[in-house]
Amino acid sequence: MWLCLGRKLRFPSQSAGAFTALAALELTTGSVSGGELESILSSRCPQLKKLALEVVTITLRPAAGDNRALCIRSDSLEQLKIIANIYRHDLLQVATPELKSLFLNVHCNLHIIAPKLSKLYWHCNSYDPDRHRLEEVPRHLRRLRVAINTPLGGNDAAVRDRP
Repeated sequence: MWLCLGRKLRFPSQSAGAFTALAALELTTGSVSGGELESILSSRCPQLKKLALEVVTITLRPAAGDNRALCIRSDSLEQLKIIANIYRHDLLQVATPELKSLFLNVHCNLHIIAPKLSKLYWHCNSYDPDRHRLEEVPRHLRRLRVAINTPLGGNDAAVRDRP
C-alpha cells in the first residue's frame, strides 16, 4: 500500500481490526502520530515486511519523563526506510529481529536492535556513541554506508563491504 499524505494520516481505531495481509506500506509527504504508528506496526500488521516513511513528520508525546520516543517493534519487518522529521533530542527505537535492510535519514537519538541486519545506510549530521546505539548489528552486517554532513557543507562517506 502506498499513501501520499499531504496532510495528517489517522489510522482506524484498534477495534477496527488488523491489517493481516499487508506486506508493504509506504507513507510519503505528510504527518503521522507516533503513538498511532507504533500501535499499527507493533500489533496490527503481523505480515509487514517492508516499511517506508519518506518526508514524513512524526509527532511524538513524552514516553517517560521529558523524553519523546518512537518505538518500532515488529517480528516480521525486513526492510525499513525512514526519511523523517524527528527532533534532535527525541528517540527512535527500532527492535526488529528479522530486519535485513535499514535506510535512515533522521537526526535524532537512535537505539537499533536488529541481529539480522546486513545493509545499513545512515545519513546524519554527526555520530555520537552516547546518542546512537546499534546493538546486535555487526553480526551479519555486509554493507555499511554512512554519509555525514560536515560543517562546511560537504559530505564524508564511508563504505564498508564484507564478502
